[in-house]
Amino acid sequence: KGNSAKKIVEKEEPSKILSPLTGVVKKLIDCPDDTFASEIVGKGIGVVPTGNQVVAPFKGKITMTTPTNHAIGIVSESGVEVLVHIGIDTVSLNGEGFERLVNEGDVVEAGIPLLTFDKKLIENKGFSLFSPVVITNTPNFLDVVVAVKEETQIEELQEEILIVVS
Repeated sequence: KGNSAKKIVEKEEPSKILSPLTGVVKKLIDCPDDTFASEIVGKGIGVVPTGNQVVAPFKGKITMTTPTNHAIGIVSESGVEVLVHIGIDTVSLNGEGFERLVNEGDVVEAGIPLLTFDKKLIENKGFSLFSPVVITNTPNFLDVVVAVKEETQIEELQEEILIVVS
């Protein structure tokens, strides 16, 4: 009997992903970019930011940066890879309005600012602020469950937005 109980304890706990952004929750399916809406990149949510920075949603390592600084990837100690992509088609701003505060390979604590962005500039240039937050290695897990309701106002590092089931 003792062994079966031990196995259950050893099963990996689901990873609860805190919000890397302050803003309003949207369904990923409503993303103006089909690549994100179809979940090809991974499961997740959209956030329309009301703040101006992306923070680390957990302690982890920066796995991806872009020359244009509009997106950033981070992996948790349990192997969950999160991509935060600020706005839609914002790659064409060529970095204008974006500032990256960390480098690929950096190990960061939860809540550390990773990049900042100029919301007004993005909007004034005609871009959607819809910002996908996705688990890019979704297929490695049993499921990725959205833990917040659409249209909810969330604060960075306060709300659990996604639960990743191993």
